[in-house]
Amino acid sequence: MKNLFPLLLYIGDTRTYRVIFTKGTGRAKQPMSIEDKIVVFTAKENNAIPDSEALQKRISVHTDAPGGVTSITLTSADTLSLREGVYQCDITIFDLDGNRLKTYAEGELHVHVSPTQSVTLE
Repeated sequence: MKNLFPLLLYIGDTRTYRVIFTKGTGRAKQPMSIEDKIVVFTAKENNAIPDSEALQKRISVHTDAPGGVTSITLTSADTLSLREGVYQCDITIFDLDGNRLKTYAEGELHVHVSPTQSVTLE
């Protein structure tokens, strides 16, 4: 998971991040099942901003839940509402009742404006 952060994206782009949840360390590291779990990705310009105003993605259908693999997709619609800058973000695991189980990782999301704003193809 440490290799996931910092994340980089351009405003208006769609980006998918593959996340593999593990438990243990070194040779004892193994997949951590996320069956019957909701993974929440939250990004905010600063931690004082309420979650209701943050970019949040809730993932309940996983790529490989027993193997601890999910995908977090930030769509073009999600990223158009962002401003250029560095956002604080985390990935948190909840049970199906909404109980917070664990903040799995935290880091930064670097949001940039693309030099290309529009193109006319002739």
